[in-house]
Amino acid sequence: MPQSIARLHHQTLLKLIKYFIASSLLAWLVSGCGFSLQTKAIIAYKTIFISGYPSPELRYQLMSTIPIFTSATITQNPALADLILVIERDEVNSSILAYSATGQITAFALNNLVGFYAHDQEGVSVMTERNIYVVRDMNFTVSTVLAAEIQQQQMVQDMKAELAMQIVRQLMALGRR
Repeated sequence: MPQSIARLHHQTLLKLIKYFIASSLLAWLVSGCGFSLQTKAIIAYKTIFISGYPSPELRYQLMSTIPIFTSATITQNPALADLILVIERDEVNSSILAYSATGQITAFALNNLVGFYAHDQEGVSVMTERNIYVVRDMNFTVSTVLAAEIQQQQMVQDMKAELAMQIVRQLMALGRR
């Protein structure tokens, strides 16, 4: 019996060594292809001030998204900012897409337009005025008006998150200084 236990320990030890070698080899191969965990994008500006007229939802999304995905932080004081991001417009509207045979609205589109530009502390433009436009289609029935309102609010929140990420990508494209 003791000999079989020793053989079992020896086999287990050999399996562990094989797994270690295989995982080390896999890690070496993956690192050789340039794989690395996602890191924050290093942008040219350390602090950003958000100015203009963003909606509270867009301001919140920008204030949380910029520090997560970039090396920059958000400041509440424009005098401390390296970059001033100016949101000129943040408009949400809807348009009717379809009617039923009885004339009831059955589908509409939610539209969100954000216009923005950026300049540095000295007022030199680093990003010309740009517009980002996001559209979501939504089906609608008169019997579920309350559910449709909640769904519309959730879609607008998702649109704001997408717009914030698009703005962050534009900031990342500025490159390093």
